[in-house]
Order: sequence, then C-alpha cells, then structure tokens
Amino acid sequence: MRAVTDVTDQSRRPARAAVPGPGRPPGAGRSPSAAGRASRRPVPPVVTLLVLALALAAAPTTFALANASARNGWEDRIATDCASGDPAAAAPGDCVGVLSIPRLGADWRVPIIAQGRATGAVWVAGTTPPGQIGNCVLSGRRLGGGHPFAGLEQLAVGDEILITTASHSYTYVIDIAPSDLTVAQTDSWVLDPVPGNADLAPQQALLTLVTRQDLWPTADRSVGIAILHDVVAR
Repeated sequence: MRAVTDVTDQSRRPARAAVPGPGRPPGAGRSPSAAGRASRRPVPPVVTLLVLALALAAAPTTFALANASARNGWEDRIATDCASGDPAAAAPGDCVGVLSIPRLGADWRVPIIAQGRATGAVWVAGTTPPGQIGNCVLSGRRLGGGHPFAGLEQLAVGDEILITTASHSYTYVIDIAPSDLTVAQTDSWVLDPVPGNADLAPQQALLTLVTRQDLWPTADRSVGIAILHDVVAR
C-alpha cells in the first residue's frame, strides 16, 4: 500500500559492541593503570546549563540559515532548469515546473521537483503530471528544507494555485481547503486519480497538496484538493 509521502524520514543503524578476540578475556590488553585510574570529576551543573543554553541559542540561527540557503537554491533552479523542465521526460530530482500561491504572497514560488528527497514541492511518483486529467499530487514540508508548505493551512476554498511549466501555465482553484481535510499517513486514497474512488475513471484535472498537519512528528496529514480552472499556452 502506498503511504502519503513524508520527505523527512531517515533510518539509522545501531552501533555494534566490540567482541573480544578468541582466547582473550574481556578487558584484556588494557593498560595496567586503567583499573586504578581515579574516576573523573563531575562537571559542575552550572557549566552543563551554560553549554545547553548556548546550544539552544545557536539552534534557531542555524535552522534559519539552513532554510534561507534552501530558498536561495530554489531561486537558482527556477531561473535555470525549471524554465525548461518537461514533466513527461523528468527523472527523479529534475525540476518540472514552478508552484505559485498568491494567497501566500505575490513573490511566493517554489520549484516542483520530480520524486525523491528534495526541498521544494515534490511531485509524488505515480501521480498525474501537472495540468492533465487525473490527480497531480505535491508533497512539501511545513518545517525544514525551506518549509515550502508552512502556510498551507491559510488556504481557503476559492483560492488560486498556479503551476507553470516550460509549455503551459495552469490555474487551479481550491475545492477542499487543507484545514478541512486531515488524513493518516497511510491513507493512500488521496493519491488515487479520483481521490476516494479508486475504481472510477478520472474526468477532471485535480491538484492535491499534502503536508504534515503538526509541526512535530505525527501521522496526521493536511490535504488540500484543487480543480483545474484555466490553461494558457506559453
């Protein structure tokens, strides 16, 4: 079963404990002085608190710089490969267009990246290309990676969403606002050509936007669905 995309999950392998060699008891080979070494003096609590305070103070700055760097990278891609991106021939990581949402600002725009783990709006593998009959699904982060979908829950029914590719400009209109639809991460029906009706043939060109509902890790996803309203050749 497909799951609603989450671009932040990673796996980590636990470290293995050392195994003593054959014929050697555990601890063999340590320096003679190791057994008699005095225990370390505990770090004063005030020093621990000071280090923790400095780390917490630096974290927001580091986080902000990382997000600013991601957004600067968006502008570079929009000005170069996004301008000639072709969804029909896209490989994972390619830019296939630009997403604009007037509700979030006149200058708000994010590159649309085909599949993979990327910053920006990720075009989910296996869903319809922008502007075509079916369901084009875009997933994005609310926090981190430039937080492209941080303002998604501000969208209301009737708001416009624009997708610009090398050949066309598509205008979608919100039919279901992200604040009105919450699903679990495992609810893959939102990825279907006709969301909630997998057995039906699609008759409309839909755009579905997916992001985490909460700023902390949970299984809840906010989902907005828009309908294609206008197409302009470029």
